[in-house]
Amino acid sequence: MESEQEQQIVQYQPGRWLTIDLHIHSTYSGEALKPVEILDYAQTQLLDAVAISDHFEFKGALEAKRWLKSHPHYPLCLTAQEVSAGEHFHFLIIGGLAGRNLFQRKDLLKQLAVHHRAGGVVIMAHPWTAIRSSWVVGCLKELLAENLLDGMELFNASLMEMSNRASGYLKSLWEEWIVPYQLGVTGGSDCHQLKQYRYPGSGRTYVKVILPGEAGIIEALRARRMVGAVFGEQPLEFGWGGQGRSILLGLEPWLGELTKLRDQVTDYLSGPFYFDPQAARLLSGLLAGGHYQRAVDFLAEKV
Repeated sequence: MESEQEQQIVQYQPGRWLTIDLHIHSTYSGEALKPVEILDYAQTQLLDAVAISDHFEFKGALEAKRWLKSHPHYPLCLTAQEVSAGEHFHFLIIGGLAGRNLFQRKDLLKQLAVHHRAGGVVIMAHPWTAIRSSWVVGCLKELLAENLLDGMELFNASLMEMSNRASGYLKSLWEEWIVPYQLGVTGGSDCHQLKQYRYPGSGRTYVKVILPGEAGIIEALRARRMVGAVFGEQPLEFGWGGQGRSILLGLEPWLGELTKLRDQVTDYLSGPFYFDPQAARLLSGLLAGGHYQRAVDFLAEKV
């Protein structure tokens, strides 16, 4: 999967949760952030990885990977594209054939099948935008029947611009597609330019990895060990979907495992602790920012 653009192999402990933004656009999608700027911002947001997923283009991801060869401590970059079958029916394709510019609207579903069978990941992007035509529903059912769809991007930063209308969309998608077909739930910022709601990490996916590097992330996504999330600067209200500055949603047991990780830190902070106030503030900041694995790692070092 990774050829001459192969980046560093990061060794993660089995069972570690990584924080990833699976939907970011670079200048290869028009007026947007440069690939290096995306990595810089992802670093400040403490993301473990990003997927630069330009429209029918993978050059942004490859440019970022080349830069990472001399900056090994930055977040990983996954090779990805966002492709469209028309009628606002979009997919994020990650790994597999994402490094080859083969994807066109004509025969897209056949190409997705080749990509998936080559070991790649297929995620339906912002599914609420797809026109509910019989053709779209039929294509979606065809993908599901062939087990070619790994997940739905249930959380996207654009939802925060939809206010309470998002609740009905989320509930319908959850009940009609995600639960019946046991699809993974992903999140992404869909960031083109830095805005109030759309910045790298405002939408994210928590992925439980077992294998190292990009291959480990791809394996986890295909195994659907993931939880989607959205984060806002102000409290969010999605009704059925939840409320607060951060909202998590995914299938069990993964949602329960991630929630337990978060609650472990919350419980510790609410009780007596024995390290300095500065460390306590840092731990609180990690928790508020949704950096649950890093908060648990910090706890393990201090307790």
